[in-house]
Amino acid sequence: SLTTTSEPSHKCGLVLLAIELVGETLYFAGRQAMTMLLVRWLKCSPNRATCWLLFLWSQFHMGTALVTGKVRVISTRMRESDTGLGYSQGTENVDEDSSSASSSAQSQDQEGSRFLSYDEIDEREKRHMEWMLRSTSDLFGEGTEEPGNMSERSVLLTFDLMRAWSKRSCKRESKAPHVVERLLQRLLKEKDAGNERLKINTAVYNMVLESWANSREEGSAERSEEILMEMERMYEQGNPDVRPHEASYNAVIKAYVKNGGRTIAPPKVAALVSRMERSKILSPTRRSYNLLLYCLANSSLEDAASRAEDVLHRMLEQYLKTDSPLDKPDINSYNQVLGAWARGCNKGYEKRMQTIYEELLDLPVCMDIRPNTNTFNAVMGGWLKSDQPSALSKIKEILQTMERCFDEGNKQSRPDSVTINTISAAWAKTQDAVAIEKAMELRSSLEKKYDIKPDRVSHNIIVDSWCKSGRKDSPEQVMEILNAMENDFKDGIISHKPDGYTYSSVIGCFTKFRRPNAALKAEDLLKRMKNLYHHAGGEPVSASVYNAVINAWASSRSLKSSKRVKQLLNEMEEKHETDPSIPAPNRITYNTVIKAMRDGTADDAAFAEKMLHLLESKGAEDMDFLPDSYSYTSVVSAYGRSNAENKAEKALEIIERMLSATHKGNIGANPTVHSFNAALNACAFVRGDDKAKEAAFDVAMKVYELLRVHDKPDHTSYGTLLRACSVLLAADKKRKEEMVDEIFEEACLNGFVGRLVLTQMKFAASPEQYVRLVGHDQMDKITVRDVPRSWSQNVREKARGAPTSM
Repeated sequence: SLTTTSEPSHKCGLVLLAIELVGETLYFAGRQAMTMLLVRWLKCSPNRATCWLLFLWSQFHMGTALVTGKVRVISTRMRESDTGLGYSQGTENVDEDSSSASSSAQSQDQEGSRFLSYDEIDEREKRHMEWMLRSTSDLFGEGTEEPGNMSERSVLLTFDLMRAWSKRSCKRESKAPHVVERLLQRLLKEKDAGNERLKINTAVYNMVLESWANSREEGSAERSEEILMEMERMYEQGNPDVRPHEASYNAVIKAYVKNGGRTIAPPKVAALVSRMERSKILSPTRRSYNLLLYCLANSSLEDAASRAEDVLHRMLEQYLKTDSPLDKPDINSYNQVLGAWARGCNKGYEKRMQTIYEELLDLPVCMDIRPNTNTFNAVMGGWLKSDQPSALSKIKEILQTMERCFDEGNKQSRPDSVTINTISAAWAKTQDAVAIEKAMELRSSLEKKYDIKPDRVSHNIIVDSWCKSGRKDSPEQVMEILNAMENDFKDGIISHKPDGYTYSSVIGCFTKFRRPNAALKAEDLLKRMKNLYHHAGGEPVSASVYNAVINAWASSRSLKSSKRVKQLLNEMEEKHETDPSIPAPNRITYNTVIKAMRDGTADDAAFAEKMLHLLESKGAEDMDFLPDSYSYTSVVSAYGRSNAENKAEKALEIIERMLSATHKGNIGANPTVHSFNAALNACAFVRGDDKAKEAAFDVAMKVYELLRVHDKPDHTSYGTLLRACSVLLAADKKRKEEMVDEIFEEACLNGFVGRLVLTQMKFAASPEQYVRLVGHDQMDKITVRDVPRSWSQNVREKARGAPTSM
């Protein structure tokens, strides 16, 4: 009858009901429309008393909606989670984690937003934020209630605001923890003013602790610990309501894990857990230990893995004492310890990692701790980092165990894409020509068996495997993979979108296999990536791709390579701010440009030094640009291979600059034996008159003395010095003979007589001197196998035993 009547009052009632049902959407307009309709209904309805009651109820209900942003939630109704957080209800409060204190409200929010569109969710979020700001301002603005006079509704609103702001603590640049603290201070003032019914307990403080724990603000961990210490102080002074619980400590531990840093956090978290262990009123829970294990597994401490293992043993001891499910380690506990060892930061880590893994597999069934996918992947990843010959076989054994566990009913051990990628990378690491085929066959089998769809990472690993395989057709194979990825992405398979790693790896493959057209192919691939970005939504071009193109030109024998490298660098420097498809250069870019100058002229060598100056000036403002040993050494090589007349002096100058930069704090600039060898090589190839050559040899000896102070000479050092004797001391036979004796005898004493040393001895020593020092005729074809083993014991050269005769 309500829908068919023509009476005005019933029409208004129908509209009023509709407004109530969609009140959340109408929001502010809803209240005004309802007021107008109710007034009209009051004028024409016979039962005015009922209508007045309905009017007042609607105003109150809609008014609450304006505060909460939700029509269906009435803030004056106390939820179960509010017991102990507001006015005392005459019942004993149950201590609980602050995260569960608002679980009811969270479930309501999730239920209400489950079917909302993104626009509706954004609008709802905006309205909720407006309510938070407005309500918080009302509590602290002019005309607020004096301390001691807060109504029950204001108190409950304050608790609601604390929960709401606490949830926003994880937002970037959020100041929510400060607001939550200020709200707590308002409640404390209210209680100090004599409002004895107001109950502020541990759960309230835990909300503040959780707020700081979720914050990204610097100093949040330290602030949460200060609050915890204040809670302990108040408890010791006789306030049992604020006794810190396990959840209180866990919140502070979480804050350090999240914001404490890889160096500061581990000792802080360990200290907090130790305090819990020594406490008489609480003890660490599994979450406490797991947070500590996570902190150690991701720390930069050298002994992090062994300390994590000790924590795991303490957990087991605690569980054996209490037999409490809350103290029992879970699979996450084991995974963190395995992950800590699997990082490979400790010598012999493989043995400890494998031992813990096997102990996990042997745990009794009653422990109910079964390995999952992350367990197997962690151990496989650890073996992937190993250089042991058995690494690949170990990974295959782990995969077999993983599949057996899955087949026996442990569905949590199902192989995933990480599993497949790890086994593929392990095969690629062998650099065996047939390994790539075995890896592809196994990958195909696993993907089909477990319905695993390959993604970009999978394809990139295959590309990397081909590059390492040594197969002559590798460049063509990786091109087929890239073509397929581009086509799949254009067809809508987003997970196959190639990225900078894909393109730079393909370019690097052409360069590595010395394809004649490698540089031009690199340019073509760069254009393809730009086109995919501009026209199909592909990844923006990364600096690594430009670096790969520059390296392709640097490795080519084209006469225009130096010019093209400079053009590419200029393009990156001048256009990266206006063209999103062009990245800014980084240190690797400049290092690669410097490398490209190593086979050029004196002008190219000077340009390389100019780039080094640029890195030094940029590094003064941004440490990411600080030149490293490779930067300096490449400039030394550029001068050494150039036709610059002052190449020897320049090489020594740059070595001294490296030492100076290291002394000033740039540890990455510390020269290596390769740096000194490049400088010795620059001296050995000086041309000119006898005076110029003698001066160059003096420089070489200065470099050699610096090498002996800051590092140790190797077989290349001694071989290059012998060449310097041969070329630079040809006019001074006496000094030449003395120096050859000294250099060769030192090379023998230190075990560095390699192929280069034996080869250069044929040129540097006289026939009689050669027989006296080497013990063979100068015309004999000898190898390092023909000299005493002690002479060459420290030599590390490829293809040992190759003939040394010219």
